[in-house]
Amino acid sequence: MPVACCRGRPFPIKGSNLTFNLDWTTSGHTGVDVPVTADGPLAEEFTGKHPNTHVHDVLARILNR
Repeated sequence: MPVACCRGRPFPIKGSNLTFNLDWTTSGHTGVDVPVTADGPLAEEFTGKHPNTHVHDVLARILNR
């Protein structure tokens, strides 16, 4: 299932009846780096610096397994 199908709605988590909600709650953006930590599948993908779309790309891989 393409991730774009879920824009504005919860993402289904493949193999379960759970969903994942992602919400952007800011009306402004800055170029400031922010720390991101993770535990679990693909947690190693969150080390180092990444473009702002990286979190989405990794989560899409996990949630569509």
